[in-house]
Amino acid sequence: MKHLTIAFFMLISIWTTAQETQAVKFFNKYSGQKGYTSVYITKYMFDLFAKISNDTEDKEFHEITSKLNAIKILTLDSALNAKNSIKFNKELLQNLPKSIYKQLMIVKDGKQTVNFLINKKNDKISEFLMIVYGEGDPVLIMLEGDINLKNIAKLSKTMDVNDFKYLEKIDKK
Repeated sequence: MKHLTIAFFMLISIWTTAQETQAVKFFNKYSGQKGYTSVYITKYMFDLFAKISNDTEDKEFHEITSKLNAIKILTLDSALNAKNSIKFNKELLQNLPKSIYKQLMIVKDGKQTVNFLINKKNDKISEFLMIVYGEGDPVLIMLEGDINLKNIAKLSKTMDVNDFKYLEKIDKK
């Protein structure tokens, strides 16, 4: 019986590891490391926020986030080391298989570049990435769940994520 239990837990850990995408692996690798700041917002927090709020704006926020499983943000303090900033971007982009992550849009604004990528499963966007690099601190913003691009543009206004503004152009096309 003891061997069966151990085998069961080994299978569970293998299955859970297999479910991690490359972006999640990158986030987990650097989350909590010196010079990196990570934020992980869970679905539970979105649900909790919806329960305590009565405001119409907050209800719209809940509608937008109801199909999200998580928002993960990872940034590197570029003042710590400029070489790490270049490494951050290079490693991230090299580890995202082009067969899985499709380029949605690239925006170059001065010395800053913003990449938007998606990961689709069964014709639904399951992962949305925004990678910002160049001038300033490099940032990875990752949304996981059943993602609708129109809702992401609305979410950007609510959360005041300036670089999501470029998604409004997709909505108009």
